[in-house]
Amino acid sequence: MMFIGFALSAQNPLPWSSGNFPIEHYLINKTDVENTWYEKGDSIYSAFEMDDKFYASGVIWSKSSMGFASAFGNDGSVSVKNGFIKGDSIYWGVCKKGVIHQLKRISTYKSQYGTNAIFIPTGDTLQVLDNPYFSLNPIWTDNLNYRIKKPEKLNRDYFLYNLAFTGGKDWRLQYPKYLSGLKWEMYYGSSKVTNDKKGFLNQAKFRFTQADVDRGYILLKLTGTPYKNSRSADTSRVYKIYWK
Repeated sequence: MMFIGFALSAQNPLPWSSGNFPIEHYLINKTDVENTWYEKGDSIYSAFEMDDKFYASGVIWSKSSMGFASAFGNDGSVSVKNGFIKGDSIYWGVCKKGVIHQLKRISTYKSQYGTNAIFIPTGDTLQVLDNPYFSLNPIWTDNLNYRIKKPEKLNRDYFLYNLAFTGGKDWRLQYPKYLSGLKWEMYYGSSKVTNDKKGFLNQAKFRFTQADVDRGYILLKLTGTPYKNSRSADTSRVYKIYWK
């Protein structure tokens, strides 16, 4: 058994995929005699081995009486190994109260819903780390000056504008990579910024004051929250947003 630097009971390891289809996907039917270990609400993990350690690939938590198990291929566009490549063994486990109990897939069969799998507990536990994706450090754009369409008058001397990293001909701000959170705030200017309440990292709303509109620019600070296992202190940038 290998040991890791945090208590598994405190938090389940984080899986990751780029949204691609799994390379292996199975249904787990509790009515199969061998699958009676499955309980509604179990999290089924797949994990890959690297340098004698196990890392989370996929995890599916199901509210139904039917379980699901998925494993995802490696995304080569990311600088760290994040999934399975040809020749890798797939390790399976079920997480109960923060402990991952290893499973062995012994057979599969076709059903009306897809491919079902028979898993049996091995009696061992897997010490699984977060997917290496969550160790990536933030990457910021080199361009810190962006021109937008002049804010239009909303009422009296206030102006409203929705700034986003994507969409629209006037906004070309490159989204910083590998951040789990992003806060927008005024660095220079008297306008008001409101971060998106739904948690969308790529947009915020602004009410521009007449003074800022007349000046022709504001300075905007973006502060990011690094991924859980990143050690980077490079967490913010100041952007100049202008319209003259």
